[in-house]
Amino acid sequence: MNVKSYFSSLTLFFLLILILLTSVSGSLGAEEIMLNDEYFNIMPKIIDENTLIALEKIEELIAISEHRIEEDRFLLIYKGRFYLLQNGSKIIETENGKFSLPSEVLYINDKLLVPIYLLDILPGIEFKENGVLIIEN
Repeated sequence: MNVKSYFSSLTLFFLLILILLTSVSGSLGAEEIMLNDEYFNIMPKIIDENTLIALEKIEELIAISEHRIEEDRFLLIYKGRFYLLQNGSKIIETENGKFSLPSEVLYINDKLLVPIYLLDILPGIEFKENGVLIIEN
């Protein structure tokens, strides 16, 4: 192997390492998502902690899974944590205890509507008053 091909191989190797590190470091940040009318059936004038959002509209966005376990009880799984919700209740049960939501969870027309505040208590998600979700990767 001559010197020129050695340096070409070495340069290619470092270029691949640089590309790999750039793609990994870019995915470790946070993503800001503006909640607009595509996330609501009827866009509210003001998005606050009492605003209800259909969970199916944001399931893929935040990688949460929803499971109906009884007629009016639902299990949410997010980042290995469990959240038990009940239709018509403001209480959410987790492995860390119970939390009170500002408004009731509703199950209407096969859609689970949850207060936007629920997203704020999920790890790695922050809800801003201006309707922006900040999701840490």
